[in-house]
Amino acid sequence: MAKVLFCTNIIPPYRTTFYEKLSACDGVNLTVAHYKKRLEDGRPAAEGNLNFNTKRICEKSIRIGPYQLLWQKGLIGEFLCGKYDTVVVSGTIGNVSVWILLVLAKITKVKTLMWACGWESKREGSLALKVKKLFYRLFFSLPDKILTYSKKANNYLNGLGVDRRNLFTCFNGIEIDNLLKEEEKIKFQADSLRKSILSSDGTIFLYVGAMLLEKRIDLLIESFSSVRGKYENAYLWIIGDGPDLNHFKEIAEQHRNIKFFGRIVDGVDPYFCAADFFVLPGIGGLALNQALFWRTPCIVSVADGTEDDLVYHEETGFRFISGSVDSLEECLFSAINSSRAKREELGNMGREIIVKRSNVDIMVKIFHYHLLKGS
Repeated sequence: MAKVLFCTNIIPPYRTTFYEKLSACDGVNLTVAHYKKRLEDGRPAAEGNLNFNTKRICEKSIRIGPYQLLWQKGLIGEFLCGKYDTVVVSGTIGNVSVWILLVLAKITKVKTLMWACGWESKREGSLALKVKKLFYRLFFSLPDKILTYSKKANNYLNGLGVDRRNLFTCFNGIEIDNLLKEEEKIKFQADSLRKSILSSDGTIFLYVGAMLLEKRIDLLIESFSSVRGKYENAYLWIIGDGPDLNHFKEIAEQHRNIKFFGRIVDGVDPYFCAADFFVLPGIGGLALNQALFWRTPCIVSVADGTEDDLVYHEETGFRFISGSVDSLEECLFSAINSSRAKREELGNMGREIIVKRSNVDIMVKIFHYHLLKGS
């Protein structure tokens, strides 16, 4: 039985079944170290009892110029006292606790696995990123293996000097068990939802995510206004909460057919199913998976890297140039002018990717293998 310490920040609702299923795997004794959320940033944390072992830690942060350093109080003590065989950490270079944990693991010969998104918040070519990259080679050389969210992340880390033999792709995915069981019920709810809001037939564009400036919802609203100017039956639904919600509402006040629903966690799937297209104007990721499961084609530019494995232009959706209003407008017009047959083709191909590859069950299988048999 491998005793595994899985270190993370918060446990979001969409990640609970991943930990449940991983902890139920043969040969795995899992403990998830996480902290309780203190500040509202539009990203909800799981509430209530969790069906796996957890260890509560405290996270403190300090900002130094463009960099944020993290310290997870109690994490090092848990590692030293817990006598773990394997440690899983996130690929957050600014987390001082992770640096120390990886060094201690090497000294004590504890197996280490890193889970890395490969997405960088710093602007490419900026001095802040250049300085940060000076530490990348050392940081990513510390774990025994790295599992990346996407092929793009895999190639990115390899370009930073990480040995390809230590890199493996574990496509980030959603839980689909309950969605498959409740599919017909959710489709009925989606149909009722659509009819209750639309007085006539129309095209619904959907955004679901945190209300943060970096999500570029302002870009979506501006682009949608051009579409709405030519198509009266175009609608934009926006779901989510966060510190910049009022800012986006103010921008949308002068435009028609834009509706804010606030935060919806349980019960959001009928909205994905009811929409014609899902739009991710800025950073993000898993919402693409959820949309594609419901055969809702996606419109995206540069998100968290997973978009390159999910959204293929005119195959499962449309791709636009990051930050470009004109490019996003072009995609919105292409979407609204696409035939019903084309929309079904896009949706069916997207659904296949999620069911066959990008879901929690596949993630668990890959983690299980590398935790126990991938030495």
